[in-house]
Amino acid sequence: MKKPIGRLERLILKELLTSEKGVPIYTFHRKYAISPDDLFHAIKHLEAEGLLKEQEQDLVATEKAKEFSLQVAVPNEPSDREPWRKIPESMLRQKLEVNAFYIPSIEHLDPDTFFPSSE
Repeated sequence: MKKPIGRLERLILKELLTSEKGVPIYTFHRKYAISPDDLFHAIKHLEAEGLLKEQEQDLVATEKAKEFSLQVAVPNEPSDREPWRKIPESMLRQKLEVNAFYIPSIEHLDPDTFFPSSE
């Protein structure tokens, strides 16, 4: 069973995919203060998955890494897991026409906005 891609591996992939050329290994240690032990474990994991390769002193993302990033960024599943898009019935009101006259309900306004307490 393959080990899932963790936060550190995703950080490395993001850095590699945003660079035009490869990124030196030391850059990750210096820029993100990653311990060498954690860094080399993450690199070996990504190499085993085929998501990066070493060229001379630099790390380079493979085509498989680009495909992986697209799969993660744009999942193929329908987005029915977004309950924040569904407006509760109690919040729905009559829709206003464009340029319609609107007077907000005084009951729903915060009194502290208009009448701040003098403390």
